[in-house]
Amino acid sequence: MERCFGLQADAGVYGIIVCGSLGENMTLEPEETLGILNIARSAAGSKPVLMTVCESSTKRGAAAAKAAAKAGGSGFRGLPGGALQIRSGRDADACPDNCRSRRPADHGLQ
Repeated sequence: MERCFGLQADAGVYGIIVCGSLGENMTLEPEETLGILNIARSAAGSKPVLMTVCESSTKRGAAAAKAAAKAGGSGFRGLPGGALQIRSGRDADACPDNCRSRRPADHGLQ
């Protein structure tokens, strides 16, 4: 992981965001996410490293953001916690047409 973060930093990224939106944040223990933050900070040098905060409650989210700041994170990116599912009825009516289906053919793609 340190090597991958280092390659990104050497390639010229402006910063690194760790524990992104593909489930890392929700499936790892808080200590593990802070460990990843520390590995990224070590590899990033002077570049900013942000922690993704994606928790199931505001209280947990605030605690995660504070822990990341205390561990030396440059900031955080907040995402809604839990899985988002669009169902029929009111939820589907509030959703733009382009997010109602995950099938590429429904969006004119082959």
